[in-house]
Amino acid sequence: MTVNVFPSVLPGEPIERHHISGMSLHDWLAENAPGCLEGQGEACPISASINGHVIPPQEWPDVMLKHGVDVDIRVQPQGVETALIAAVVAGAVAAAAAFLLKPSIPSINSSESAKGSRLLEVSGTGNQPKLGDVIPDQAGRCKKFPDLLTAPVRRFVDNKTQALYLFFSLGAGEYERDDNDLAIGETPVNTLDAVSYQFFEPGDDVSGHEAAQNWYNAPEVGATSGGSGIYLMSTRDIESTWDAALSLSGTKISGANQPQGWEVDLILRLAFDQPVTVTREDPLDENSDNVYEADLSWLVAGNGLELLVATEPNTGFQRRIAEYNSGAGTFKLQYYDGATWVSTNNTTPGNYNWRFTRWPDGNESYRITAVNDGSFDLALQLSGSDVVSWPGFPSGTSNILIDVDLSFAEGIWSNAFLACPRSEKTSRIEWDVFAPQGLGFIDDNGDVEERGRWIELEYREAGTEDQWTLVAKNIKGRTRDQLGWTFSHDLPSPMTPEVRLRRVEAEENDVKALDKLEWYGLRSQLPQNDSYPGVSTLAIVITGSQMIAAQTENQVNLIDTRKLPVWDGSAWTAPQATRDIAPYARYIAHSKGYTDDDIDMSELLRLDAIWKARGDTFDFIFNSSTTMKDALNTVLRAGMAELTIDHGRLRPVREELRTVPEHMYTLQNMPGELRRKFTGPRPEDPDGIDVEYTDEENWTTEVVECRLPGDAGIRPKKVRLDGVTDRDQAYQIGMRERCRLAYQRWEYEWSTECDGLNSSYKSFCALADDVPGYGRSAILLTAETDGADTHLQSSEPFDWEDGESYVIAWRRPDGTLAGPYPAQRGDSDDHVITQLGGDPEPIIYNNMEPPHLLWGTTERWSYRAIVEDVEPQGFESVTLRALNYDARVYAYDDAVAPIA
Repeated sequence: MTVNVFPSVLPGEPIERHHISGMSLHDWLAENAPGCLEGQGEACPISASINGHVIPPQEWPDVMLKHGVDVDIRVQPQGVETALIAAVVAGAVAAAAAFLLKPSIPSINSSESAKGSRLLEVSGTGNQPKLGDVIPDQAGRCKKFPDLLTAPVRRFVDNKTQALYLFFSLGAGEYERDDNDLAIGETPVNTLDAVSYQFFEPGDDVSGHEAAQNWYNAPEVGATSGGSGIYLMSTRDIESTWDAALSLSGTKISGANQPQGWEVDLILRLAFDQPVTVTREDPLDENSDNVYEADLSWLVAGNGLELLVATEPNTGFQRRIAEYNSGAGTFKLQYYDGATWVSTNNTTPGNYNWRFTRWPDGNESYRITAVNDGSFDLALQLSGSDVVSWPGFPSGTSNILIDVDLSFAEGIWSNAFLACPRSEKTSRIEWDVFAPQGLGFIDDNGDVEERGRWIELEYREAGTEDQWTLVAKNIKGRTRDQLGWTFSHDLPSPMTPEVRLRRVEAEENDVKALDKLEWYGLRSQLPQNDSYPGVSTLAIVITGSQMIAAQTENQVNLIDTRKLPVWDGSAWTAPQATRDIAPYARYIAHSKGYTDDDIDMSELLRLDAIWKARGDTFDFIFNSSTTMKDALNTVLRAGMAELTIDHGRLRPVREELRTVPEHMYTLQNMPGELRRKFTGPRPEDPDGIDVEYTDEENWTTEVVECRLPGDAGIRPKKVRLDGVTDRDQAYQIGMRERCRLAYQRWEYEWSTECDGLNSSYKSFCALADDVPGYGRSAILLTAETDGADTHLQSSEPFDWEDGESYVIAWRRPDGTLAGPYPAQRGDSDDHVITQLGGDPEPIIYNNMEPPHLLWGTTERWSYRAIVEDVEPQGFESVTLRALNYDARVYAYDDAVAPIA
């Protein structure tokens, strides 16, 4: 047969269809939607009909679901006078109901989950420095890529071997570890001969280990897009010519397109066109000597100075100055006729633009003394020495050709970089030089000859114009293999140094030369901690060979287990390795100043025994800020528990199978009515749970599917379980959530006077109202015991029916529930006979409110509920909210996860 479920009595299509046979309608509803059997008559939340004929609820047990019979089930509208709010039926698919209250497991995108490490987080594929972040706090057994406490340091221990120094924080507290579980990448460290390591417990002295030193690596010095370091240039590597219309003024020369790389002390050759006026010594004699007028003071002109005079482009004549008049700027030019110097007389008088330079005998050059934006200051050099009295150039603009004098090729100073942050001072610096192609010269036989090179480093206090201090180092090599050198220098006093570096000799441009050098690193030593109280640390030194592993420092990982005090049955022990939930929950509370007196320790220890017996564990790393409440809930969630505050103490609460309610609430202590709300399925509701967890076998994120029979898993709800690493444990928690969605559909709300303060979060309670077919409440008037029977006199008559079994319970003076006990009708409907089995009979005190009675059939004597919220309303009233208790919620608590 087909069961069609409609959301209302209005015309429309069914929201569910189920094909069922071989059972009655009542049994099918009892199995799949027991809440729909609650209430009688108008209070029943649904109606059932066959071919348009409504079937009364009392006939549902007789309606057999078989082929050819279609049943329509519709949600009934409810009046305000009833205690019900409209409900819908759940089908055999058991689609997840909408949450009535806060979900017990946060979804993947929920902000309710405590922030922490996912064991292998996105950044967890490598070690990271986390300046200013919280120190990771680990629970249980985890695989982790520990955080760097100091910056990694690479230095060359010889010119072919580099060592890497690493220092890690393993997290707060102590740990138990197996050296086989310390690895670089996937390789255990103890199988690598080139790796040494040392673990330090909290508070140990680490000052004696090089890896624990605090070095600042200047970020500007290191790998570039073209190499492993900053290329050390020479004058052969820069622009060699500046040919443009430039402005001259004294010792300054300026213009557009200033060459890059021209720095102070670079040696230049230059020539430019300048105006020349030509006349004759005797204006009337065309054969008389020419007289020239031009400013040649910039050439330090004088009689006998030989010049190269270019009267036209690409020409040049050797001439010598004679009869030089520096005041008038006039002179004669002589040429050599093979025997003597003779004054020229063949130039037609007029105005010309000629180019004058000293005769190119290597005697004249210009040294850059200052570099400005768009200009250079120069000094004239004769025979390699500055001319102190040099007046500079004649003012004006001219076409000027400037060439770098490659006969003076040498290294060029790099930019200056800070060796430490501006706010710090250091007394020691280190720097590295790298030869990526080796060092030497290949002779004609293919052998490599040795080459030596000088490296100069200069430093001074940053931000000053102090004189640079020079440190020179010599390096040698005769190999094509990569080479590296590390140098150190102790500063005369603590300072914030700026540092620059150069190679002294220019790089050879011969193809046989192995002469490329790079500035590989710069660092400064800063103050360090000698110990780390409360934190376990690890030092590692990786000594490489000729190969340099650029990513080695961020692949260190290990598996270890946190040490905490555990309960041995009589006391808390010294710290020992544990994955248990309770010790870590206690540790969190203690870390925030709470003591055992502030914790409901009896309940925590009770749950500890349950968790240990079940094998529940918590393995997680908290590595970001979170609240204590969120952290504790994350921990307790692994044991299907939650945190609450009960009478000022921290109390863990775990839902579990219950048999006897703790308290009872009836119309006798409810000033108003009991409000019941039923939430049914919607098309968009999830039809399964997908639990994401980190598997302890491979330390990767896995998903376990949690499905009830009939779940299609088309719209599963995705949840994340932090700290759960066992597949079965993840499945059990996921199925608890799936069953809760399927079977906890009823929400209850009621108010009491101060009685409600007897209950707390997750208390198991018995509720009753005046809905026919359910429990009835009354006041106990008298109680007498006669042998094994106890006779109770009720203030109200009860509706006894033949063939039914009944129970009765009552409220004790402290608010707790006694019973339920079997009940039989006595002499009248208000006379109840019960058997207490040795329990004390109820006592009626004259100065106290008499006990409340709760009577009903064995199956329906009360609504069993789990309290979700207790909210005081001033000083005289309390509002409580609860969900229905259903034992099926816990049916998978010991289940084994299906094979993936």
